[in-house]
Amino acid sequence: MRKLVRYHVHAAAVALALFLLAIANNNIRTGRQTAAEFNSRLDMSLRNSIEWEAALDVEPNPYLLYMVRETAALSGDARLRALLERSSRPVRATYLARLVEPNAPFIAPPPVVNTLAPYERWIIHAISRGEYILAESDRAEMYEPNKSRTGRATHQLYSLMLQREFNGATDTLDSVIRQLSLRIAKEAAVDFRVTDLYLQRIAFLLAAGQADLVNPRWVERALAAQEASGGWYFNWYGWGPTPYVFSPEDFPNNHATAQGMWLSCLLKYKYPEWVKAHYSR
Repeated sequence: MRKLVRYHVHAAAVALALFLLAIANNNIRTGRQTAAEFNSRLDMSLRNSIEWEAALDVEPNPYLLYMVRETAALSGDARLRALLERSSRPVRATYLARLVEPNAPFIAPPPVVNTLAPYERWIIHAISRGEYILAESDRAEMYEPNKSRTGRATHQLYSLMLQREFNGATDTLDSVIRQLSLRIAKEAAVDFRVTDLYLQRIAFLLAAGQADLVNPRWVERALAAQEASGGWYFNWYGWGPTPYVFSPEDFPNNHATAQGMWLSCLLKYKYPEWVKAHYSR
């Protein structure tokens, strides 16, 4: 019995040590890239991910097409504009049209939207510029900074970003975005698995104007996880964003790659000062 107890104690100690090492590796930079080296890696990441995305012929996802639109606008890449044009046509006839064309007329959603995930209703409300009214309980949850966790938190941040983009900033909205971003950054510090959600946290923090919360080590690990093809895997060694879900993949995933591409684009075109602050010449 004592040997068994000692075995379990030793196993737990080893597991804890490995976990702490993984956390340290996720947050502490052991080497230093120059700005030239980092920018070269960033350029390659963006170029390869754009090539990967531009070759797609998949079912349009309005939420990902928003990222494609933003990347195309910042980079001026004609291939992404062509991808947006051919993939967004079905979306332009729906209540999510403004995700791909901000000035499109708002199309009233069908009653079935009431069965969607809360963040989807929040997004419809945001892009409708007041034409789609949320229930009071729904609106209160949208502005609650301490309820959502993991992917629900990043989705909530997405809806709040769109609320600010389409309706303007307010002190309350900016405060909630900051509080939520601080919690997302804390999650990013301890979740060392480079999954789709890992990329999503970084991309949404940057898009929300919270670049000061982004650890350069996270970015370096995100870029290092990109495949030579230009894409990113949704999972980390088969383990998905939800830790207990295992689903091995044989190829990169569009959901992850669109976010990785957007992340790279935001750093290159919107946050050159972030690069200067973290990388020496």
